[in-house]
Amino acid sequence: RFWDAELARIRRTRRQTFVCSLLLSRRLLPLAPSHKLGALVEYAKLPVAGRYHRALADAEMAASLLLRLEEELRLRHQVGQVSVELLCRIQRAPKAQLLKCLAAARGG
Repeated sequence: RFWDAELARIRRTRRQTFVCSLLLSRRLLPLAPSHKLGALVEYAKLPVAGRYHRALADAEMAASLLLRLEEELRLRHQVGQVSVELLCRIQRAPKAQLLKCLAAARGG
């Protein structure tokens, strides 16, 4: 939403879909104490790539988090193929529909 709002301010729209680590982590790491990037990095025991709120460090930590979320899907939820389309479906799924979304991804 943030990115869409910023683009709207300059009368632009995005052309591509994207995944959001905040939305995905709310679905896949519901027990995390917070869903801010720093808290998620600590919760998932990921490497800290530098100072928070610096573009490169945040990008590297967000990438590490995305890989961790993909691992969570494969190992914990037995999803064999993790695609951008699946990640987009998960982040749009209401909390109550997550298990149904994951079952469909497993082919069940």
